Amino acid sequence: MFRTDGTYEDFTSPSANIGCVIVDEQARCDIRDRTWSPPPAPADCELDFGQGIAMGVDGSAQLVCAGDTALSGAPPLAYGNSVQNGDMRCTSTEAEMICFNVGNGHGFAISRQNYRIF
Repeated sequence: MFRTDGTYEDFTSPSANIGCVIVDEQARCDIRDRTWSPPPAPADCELDFGQGIAMGVDGSAQLVCAGDTALSGAPPLAYGNSVQNGDMRCTSTEAEMICFNVGNGHGFAISRQNYRIF
């Protein structure tokens, strides 16, 4: 999903349970421990499915099908703080990590208890 020719931001939740990357106006967050289960993987997904959510600036968010992870051990993003790269912004809250496109409002939130796509 990610190109590597632009600016790059990576960070974790303060608990280190969620790891995120924003690069070239694409965002992805993966989660280590969760109490929710993803839906069944699509037929064309031959890798791990549902360990995170990703979205590009022009598309909607979707559960990740990938063989890698955004759980990189990057520095924590303190609760209440945000990181923005182009139109993609992620905000760390005590309840969840929220990432969205500031231009159109589409995005996702992920936490130990649930996820949502908006």
